[in-house]
Formats: sequence, C-alpha cells, structure tokens
Amino acid sequence: MKRILSTIIILVLLSSNQIFAETTEVGEETIKGVHTEGIIDDGEKQAEMLKTLGLFKGTSNGFELDRGLKRVEAAVMLVRLLSEEEQALAGEWSHPFDDVPEWADPYVGWLYESGLTKGISGTKYGSSMDITFEQYALFLRRVQADDDQWTESIATEEEAKSFSENITFTRYTAVTLTTRFLTLTYYRNDNWTYNMARFFIEKGYFSVEELIRGSEGVISPTYVIEEDDKIHKRILDVDTLSSEIGNIKDTISTDNNVDYFYAKGFDEDKVYLYRIDKNTLDETLVLTRDANEYFSWDYEYGMSIDEVDYIFEIDREEKQSKLLAVREGEVSETISNLRENEFAFYPFENGNYFISQNVMVVEGKDGYYYIDNQEIRFHSLEVDTSILSFEGKCLITETINESMTKIMCIRADDADIIDSYSVSQDIPNEPYEGRSIKYVKDCEFYGEAGYYVLRDDRLMQITDRPALDIIHNDSSNEYIILTHEPGVRIHTMIGNGGNEIVSIDDKGNEKVLLSNEPKHGIDIFEFSDEATEEDILFESRTEVGMGHSDIFYYKLLPSQDIEDNYDEGQAQIVVVDYCAGRPEMEAEGYVKEYVDKKQKILDELGY
Repeated sequence: MKRILSTIIILVLLSSNQIFAETTEVGEETIKGVHTEGIIDDGEKQAEMLKTLGLFKGTSNGFELDRGLKRVEAAVMLVRLLSEEEQALAGEWSHPFDDVPEWADPYVGWLYESGLTKGISGTKYGSSMDITFEQYALFLRRVQADDDQWTESIATEEEAKSFSENITFTRYTAVTLTTRFLTLTYYRNDNWTYNMARFFIEKGYFSVEELIRGSEGVISPTYVIEEDDKIHKRILDVDTLSSEIGNIKDTISTDNNVDYFYAKGFDEDKVYLYRIDKNTLDETLVLTRDANEYFSWDYEYGMSIDEVDYIFEIDREEKQSKLLAVREGEVSETISNLRENEFAFYPFENGNYFISQNVMVVEGKDGYYYIDNQEIRFHSLEVDTSILSFEGKCLITETINESMTKIMCIRADDADIIDSYSVSQDIPNEPYEGRSIKYVKDCEFYGEAGYYVLRDDRLMQITDRPALDIIHNDSSNEYIILTHEPGVRIHTMIGNGGNEIVSIDDKGNEKVLLSNEPKHGIDIFEFSDEATEEDILFESRTEVGMGHSDIFYYKLLPSQDIEDNYDEGQAQIVVVDYCAGRPEMEAEGYVKEYVDKKQKILDELGY
C-alpha cells in the first residue's frame, strides 16, 4: 500500500529556495527549485528518481511539475512519510474541518489527533489551497524530527523568502526539496546516526537496488575508506558496494569527469597506485614504490587528455615531485624537474599547475610546460617569474626584482608576450615588501602591484596604485579601489590593507574619495560584502588573540555639492557598528559605547 500512495504526496511536502541556473552539470545552480550539493539540478530527472523509489508518481498527465501543490495532498504525503498510512486508514479519526474531501478524512484526521497539523481556521483546513514554501518545509520537518524548527535543516529562511517574493511554489520545487530531504539526518526517536534515505530503506519504502537504479545520473556517489581499508561506494550515505582489495589509504580525485579514479594502497614496505572503476570498484594496479611509510609517496590527479591520465607523484622524503603519464596501464615519466622550492614542491591546482579548456600548464624551473592532446612543450620564462593564472589562451605572469614588478599577459601555447606592464618598487632594499599581485578572481588581478583585468584575451591595467580590495559592478564603468599612499605597507590580520579609497572610471580618471589627510587612524581591512559603488562600506579588524578580532564597520560619505557632483572636499566617515572579538569580556551595552567613542575621534579630525 505504501507504494500506491507515495506518489502524489511526496510532491507536496517540499519547498524551494532560489531559481536554478539552467544546467546539466552536477552541483551547479538551478532556476526552479532548491539546489543541493552533489545532486543534479534537473527537476524532471529528480522526479524520475523519486518515481523509481516509489515516492512520487505524478498524475495521468505526467509529473505536472509546473502546477502548485494542495494542502490536502501534503497531508497525505506527510502520513505516508511517517509510515503511518496503514494506521490512519484502519482507525477512526476525527477533525473539525468541513472542507476536507472524504477520501482524505483518515489522513487529515490522524494528523490532527496526533497534533501534527492545524487548519487555517477552526473549521477550514484549506484543502484546495496551494501550499506555501514554509508550510511544506514544516511538514517535512515533522517527518524528520520532533519539532517545527524547519530552518535548521529543511531549508533556510532566505530560501523561503525568495520563493514567497519571486517564485511560485510548484511541484517542481517540491520534487527538488524532497530530493534534498533524502540527504538530511533523521532525528526522531533520539536517532542521530543516519539520514532519511536510510530511514526509508529500513522502513521498506525502497531498496538499495532501487536507490542505485534511480539515482544514476542524478546523485553523485561518494567514495570513502572505512576501517576495513576498503573503498565503499555510497549514494545518499547508503553503502551500495565495497572494493575487493583492503589495503587502501587514500582516494585520489573521485570527483573527476572520467569513469574511474585512483587510489593509494600500502602494505608492509610498499606503496601501490591503483586505478578504480567508479561503477564496479574493480582495481587495476598501475605502479609500485618501495616505502618506509604509506605517506612516503603521495599522488595527485591532474587531468585526462585523450585517454592519457596525468598524475603528479610526490616523494615526501626527497621533497620532489614529477608528472607521470598513464596510458592503458602503462606509466611513463613526462616531467621530472618541477619547480624546485622547498615550500612549493607539492603540486596544487591554480598554484603551480593550471587547467583550462583541456590544456594543462605546469610550472617548472625557469619556465612552464604546456600539455595538450598533441605534445608536451617547454617554454622559458624570465628569472623570478611565476604564473598567476591560466585563462583559456592566456597566461598571466608576475616577475619581481629589486627595481620593479612586471605583470604580463602571454600566449600560453608559444609564450609570446601580448601585454606587459611595469610598476616601480616603492620601498627600496626591502625584498619581502616587493609589489605583487595577491588576489586572483574572475579574470581580475590586484594587490600592491595595481589592478588588472583580462578581457577578450587582452590584459588591461586599471591602475598602478596599490589595490587591496575592489568594488565593481559589471554594468558600471566605475571601480572603487582600497589603496594607500606609496612607500608604506598596512599589515592586517590577513595580508595588506589600505587607508585610502579611490574611484576610477573606465577612462582612467581618478577621484580620491577618502584620503589619509589628516590621518584618520583606520587600517582598513576590506570592503564589506554588502558594499556597492553607491554604498561604500568597509571594515577594520584588530586581532585580540585566540583567533578572535574586534571589528569596526564604517560607511563612507564622499564630499559632494548640491548637484550631487564630487567636489574633492573632505569625506565623512560614519561608524556603523562594532563587534567585539571577545564579547563575553565586555559590559552590557558595549557596542554603543565603542561606536560613539570611535565616531567622536573621527568627528574631531573633521571626518
């Protein structure tokens, strides 16, 4: 009976968060339902999986994912998810609602007498009303736990707000929330040890075999090593398969886009590298190394190009690494002289090797290796040059010497220079204070050496001023830069900070929004996450020990005339808030005291 009934109802118990960004990739955002890590954002495929599991059947018109869900459907679903359908149908239950259809009376009656549901009034249940995100999340929480705290697991208040304001709650959303629900821990009956999927399997709702079949292409399996030193394949934290071999210590890149991964084993005095089939967990021995400890050797998967796997082999004792090529089980050494640096011999992506568009670039001594489906080519670089980023066709590099720092864009396949910019060092005879790029994100590069943007395979210098943080909207032609005067460094908890704020338009015209004259005494850590070109918010942080820091929050009011044009006058700084790193050591009402004290100091300085 549970299989016959579990269809219409599971569609009802869910709600959703944000709009999915249309995609077929696992783990990307979506536009109609909630996103859950490791689950493909496709409501149709999720609905097919739930159908296989007996949790969702749809209607005579198909899944009807675009229509809303009724409260009475949700009631039936809740009873079924609680495994109480048999009891509900066998008993005689009452409720005070006059708008419940006869077929649903047992379900609503059982829920009402069990204290699990309420109506919209004393006599109305609201059976024909579409359920809301919050109501559906609440239903699910009552299946999962003995309370109504749905924001602790089912969904967030932000998700509920997003749907109430922008998006209609539909069966599509319900499907995605139900799928998420399977991943959550089951808390009823003082249980904290397994999730809802395992709960449903134990209750007989579906089998492990049905979970394997239904989840294919929807849920990414995970691969873990248990105490038996075997690899266990799990779907929704349910064991579905284990490996034959039992000497495994590490798995390597189980989330790659090929149908196998690598694993490291250890037995007595040898380390083994295996290739593991993702579906069957069958192993193929790739190589063996003599070793005193299992961690004497380590491996990192780089990428696969035309059936060749490139794997880094790290000799921890000798502090060396090399790049191996594995083709059809045959291993060859391709690069042996990777960058020799005691602190950077271990390969790490976007640090000393880079991957873009089926090409891998690996830093070597005084140059780099360009690896594609044709060959491996070495290109020399100027001494003291490091690679900052690999963006499709271009490498962004940085060369630092005593007199200057050079930022270049070079063509990756032949090392030809496309763009080059040089900035003079501003602190003589201080090699550790050389101007450099510290931040790389979304084709933007900035730090003490300035601010640069890569567009259409060309590198543009926005400014050669130090740039420690940026506010920029793609639709705007203005950049707000956190900077400082030349010849100083403002050291904060993490990296360098600034004490000046400058606006730069796309033609290079600058406006100093905040100078350090007179000295305001604020070492600005960064712009706040909520900061915009119109609302310039920033923070200062002072470490107070044990990983804690005192934080002041500020808002900048640049000087403007009555026509709202910048007049280069003295800016105002408003102290917005304060957060103590050790609030337990502060007196009640301390926030206002700190804010007022800091504001008084700034006011006296003319800010």
